Amino acid sequence: MHQITRSVYPLALAFGALFVSTGCAGSKQPSTVPTQTIAAALRARGVGPGDRIGIFLERSAEMIAAVLGTLFAGAAYVPIDPGYPRGRNEGLLADADVAAVLTTSSLQGQLPEGPWRTLVVDTMDQAASSSALPSL
Repeated sequence: MHQITRSVYPLALAFGALFVSTGCAGSKQPSTVPTQTIAAALRARGVGPGDRIGIFLERSAEMIAAVLGTLFAGAAYVPIDPGYPRGRNEGLLADADVAAVLTTSSLQGQLPEGPWRTLVVDTMDQAASSSALPSL
């Protein structure tokens, strides 16, 4: 924990062994879910003020990082509970007219299909570290 307090990037959340910071991937921060990486990936795809981003995640550190990253990108977030029936989630996403949905690789198969793009947050750290943003 001493190393975290000396970090350049403020710690947003500690959840077990997972740390969420407002920093970027590739920093010395021990974060596996950097919110600025999520924000940069969204902005690189034209997301900004007025856009809505679906958050299709279970309650976790990744969910907090996705919410913060969405807000840092200037967009609004729409929480979608993976525990709800697929049809209900599909209706929520369609009614909200989301530009993209943030999810994890383990939940990606449960995400209803639609016109929105999908961004998988648990693969973003590796992609950002190699200077390539994941595709939607």
